[in-house]
Amino acid sequence: MPLRPEALRARVATLLRDVQPRCAWLEQQLDQAVTTAVAVLDVDGAGLMLLDDDGRPRLLGASDAGVRALELNQHRLGVGPSVDAIRRQVMVLVADLEVDDRWPGLWRLLARHGVRAVMSSPIWLRQGPTGSLNVFTRRRRDWSPADRHALEVYAGVVAVFMDVALDADDHGPLVEQLRRQLLAGGGEGRREV
Repeated sequence: MPLRPEALRARVATLLRDVQPRCAWLEQQLDQAVTTAVAVLDVDGAGLMLLDDDGRPRLLGASDAGVRALELNQHRLGVGPSVDAIRRQVMVLVADLEVDDRWPGLWRLLARHGVRAVMSSPIWLRQGPTGSLNVFTRRRRDWSPADRHALEVYAGVVAVFMDVALDADDHGPLVEQLRRQLLAGGGEGRREV
């Protein structure tokens, strides 16, 4: 039986209950999560975008230049799989960015970086979307239900790190940004699209 994301989140939260994050703990955990995602999810690159104070996704971490180009170009254009995952509050799958017509112009900017297939999952923090965890491959890939499930579960673990840091006495810039986001009414919960 596959592990449900909610069950994994609860288990990880229990394991981290006694962790006392220090300043920059969250940044270190998220950097490690992005790096580890490449091997765990069997992809060529991983990136993390979080909403900034203006509600626009911004790059927080990238495993390599390809995913960095993907995330920065989405931020610059205001469109792309990561942006849609956050706005629509659903996982976004792209089997082949070259032939996908949802984001005209994005492929042209990314072709030389080898970004081909993309999967973006929203990251949920206290009932609202806070950002997205994004992975890519350098070849076309039809994402399987197992791929989707694995990314959803992994995004849940990333959310647990954020939640633990919010409950701790951490006043680092990233944690303060997350607190501002939550106070501003970060989201209305998941929607079916």
